[in-house]
Amino acid sequence: MRCDAMRCDAMRCDAMRCDAMRCDAMRCDAMRCDAMRCDAMRCDAMRCDAMRCDAMRCDAMRCDAMRCDAMRCDAMRCDAMRCDAMRCDAMRCDAMRCDAM
Repeated sequence: MRCDAMRCDAMRCDAMRCDAMRCDAMRCDAMRCDAMRCDAMRCDAMRCDAMRCDAMRCDAMRCDAMRCDAMRCDAMRCDAMRCDAMRCDAMRCDAMRCDAM
């Protein structure tokens, strides 16, 4: 993949990545990231694909703040929602938890 700052697919991310999720700052899974990528990569702050993140985990892990359909956003839980900081699967959250909100 192509990232503003790095490449993906086995590369490192500036901050984090997801597993087929979209983030305001990064996209994953064959997407473009503002500065990172995912898919089993390492991020400065988090890792994805069943890995541990400094602040959040992805793929069915726990996040500092919430979980998102196997992903976690800095500020909200998703479950197919989008967060201010990252989007997950397709919805948008103002800055709260989603899960159907």
